[in-house]
Amino acid sequence: MSAETRAKSDSDLEKKAADWIAGLNLNDAARVRLKEAVAGHLKTIRDWHNEHPYTTVPAGINPVTGNRFFDLDSQVIANSAMPVTVHENLMSSCVIRIVILQQQHH
Repeated sequence: MSAETRAKSDSDLEKKAADWIAGLNLNDAARVRLKEAVAGHLKTIRDWHNEHPYTTVPAGINPVTGNRFFDLDSQVIANSAMPVTVHENLMSSCVIRIVILQQQHH
């Protein structure tokens, strides 16, 4: 991914994160911290997907249908190999916990 493409993608993901949290009843500081945490998570997922394309999954046969793998089958297999730590890191971050607690008190 070129530097220009990465910068555009980063900007798009930061906007997506901001849009997702816009409706939460948070103070400005918490909103900024949560946006940074969510955007960072989205970037981690994007990078993982870019580094592990479905084309790395060997050809095979779907055991349920007996048919050769379609691209979608390979995508599901590749995506399911994402380390659980990607999600755990987001959910265990202090920022997420603080924001969730703050949201529950409003």
